Amino acid sequence: MSYSELGRRAGITAQSAQATVRQLEERGAVERRTDPGRGRTAELHVTATGQELLRAGRDAYAEVDAALERALGKQRRQDLTGLLLSALSGSLSGRD
Repeated sequence: MSYSELGRRAGITAQSAQATVRQLEERGAVERRTDPGRGRTAELHVTATGQELLRAGRDAYAEVDAALERALGKQRRQDLTGLLLSALSGSLSGRD
């Protein structure tokens, strides 16, 4: 996948996608593997460190989600999540 495609999927520019990948590499979360037969194309692979970061992120998300549900109740937490996703979707597509 190109940086342009990665950026489109993430809702960011190709330059931001490239910078993000570089930061993830510097932190040891991903590594770039090249195949001599594929020219400049490289594959990104999540490292053990990256897997740990993903687990920590999922755990943190679950904690925040549970805290919101305790504070707001299930329905209001679901409503809030829906509103935030709609706002994010609109922001990523360039809508106001």
